[in-house]
Amino acid sequence: MSLIHDLIKMKYVNEGYLPNYPYHLISDDEMCDAFIRLTQDDIDKNGNPTGTYTYKGYFFMMYPLLDLELNHEDGSDEIEPMAYSNLVKAIHYHIYSFKNRTADHAILPDWIYSYMLGPVISVSSPIPDIHDVIEPIDADNEDDFFEGYQSIACYKVSRDWNHRVVHKEEARFFPLRLNNTKVDILLHPEWLAPQIDESIIEDGVIIRYTGDGLANDKGQMVYTPNLINLRPPTMFGEPHVVKAIRISMLDPMMESII
Repeated sequence: MSLIHDLIKMKYVNEGYLPNYPYHLISDDEMCDAFIRLTQDDIDKNGNPTGTYTYKGYFFMMYPLLDLELNHEDGSDEIEPMAYSNLVKAIHYHIYSFKNRTADHAILPDWIYSYMLGPVISVSSPIPDIHDVIEPIDADNEDDFFEGYQSIACYKVSRDWNHRVVHKEEARFFPLRLNNTKVDILLHPEWLAPQIDESIIEDGVIIRYTGDGLANDKGQMVYTPNLINLRPPTMFGEPHVVKAIRISMLDPMMESII
């Protein structure tokens, strides 16, 4: 996968997510940190990071939360609780595991590379690519913008595809030591994509971690965030979303058996 890593490093250098060094001088860990990282901006008297944790990285500029319904703790009949948070946690889990690898030949899942390289359809994708995804799922708009409604529509396609063909894997994962029952990690203000609606920014884009489950007002357990789905549905145009759409367009009858 060294070629893919080289392409990612060159992309991030050219776009300013990494220092302007020759790509072969940039480590794989630095590449991963440019994509997604959990950081503390403050430094104590000994020079160690301290203070509030925030998320940063290329992922959040290219793949922002576009509708609060996709990150609500109660969820709904069609959207799982904290869906965006779950996607971020799964990606962070794979990045964290890769950075702590014990073998030189360790690689990331293909779907993670698709986000790192940038072809997953989202707010900054070419207009024709956005149109080709949102038009067949009845989420088209006059300007072919990728917004909250389109993000929810992609999520539903991804959810249905995952239910059919993806074996759900779960693992316990904490990116930091949890001293509280619930930790909400904010996105760093500098990494909030300009396409995010003001109402979402006011509410705060959070990634939730907790050691306990959450119950709704009826006492029903609706969220167990100490268990993460290692391949959660997405709210963006990942390759499997594009594939599902194309299969449905070619032969609608196939959609019910794939």
